[in-house]
Amino acid sequence: MKLSDLKQTDSNIKVLIYGLSGAGKTSCALGFPGPMYVADFDGKISSGANFWEAKDPKRLEAIEYDNFQPTAANGGVRVYRKFEAKLAELEDLAKQGKFPFRTFVLDSLTSFGDMMLQAIMADNPSVKRVDPKTPAMQDYLILSANFKPMIYRLLALPCNLVTVGHLAAEKDPEGNLVGYRPALPGKLPELLPILFQEVYRAYVDTIEGKPVHVAQTRPTNLYVARTQISEMPPKIPLSFDAMDKYFNKKKEK
Repeated sequence: MKLSDLKQTDSNIKVLIYGLSGAGKTSCALGFPGPMYVADFDGKISSGANFWEAKDPKRLEAIEYDNFQPTAANGGVRVYRKFEAKLAELEDLAKQGKFPFRTFVLDSLTSFGDMMLQAIMADNPSVKRVDPKTPAMQDYLILSANFKPMIYRLLALPCNLVTVGHLAAEKDPEGNLVGYRPALPGKLPELLPILFQEVYRAYVDTIEGKPVHVAQTRPTNLYVARTQISEMPPKIPLSFDAMDKYFNKKKEK
């Protein structure tokens, strides 16, 4: 087989957008094509809703969402299991050729990973921990074994996938800053550039004296980023409309 014979079989975009709070991540995610489903683990989808209510209120009519924040009423950290059930439901619809959404948004991957870890701890009380509230090495091993297959299931959905993540500082054993990465438990951040086609860092830049939300698409010595689209600029406005012409170039190949 020759690489010239390799064809792109999935034209959908699979992207991770991570950054500090207020960088515009959720608003950008809600700008992707609808109909859309949002799995809200942060409980902050209202910020994106307010943005689009002012800009294009009709867009909100094409967005469905479920709130997966843990509460005593919904089962606490085990509300994660309800997300698993929702994903299984969507996978069944995909098999039937009845998948109803053009975009699936997970907001945020950080809270999702934290909740997954807490659910693992709740389901495995026999694991020996120095502090009952502090994960042990075994908890992280179980998380790693379950997290990757879950992401593969999301990536396999027949739609765009937009995952939102928070940002964390990475330091060496002496406490020196090494760089910044998507915030996830344990060594999971190392998987993300491998699993996702596109990884963008969202931040607020100053252009002509005004704050502007932008996406960094190329890596630096401090920030993780990647793109498989050769024409994608290193820095681009943080919006689907700005990115779409480059996404279309990917689809044409």
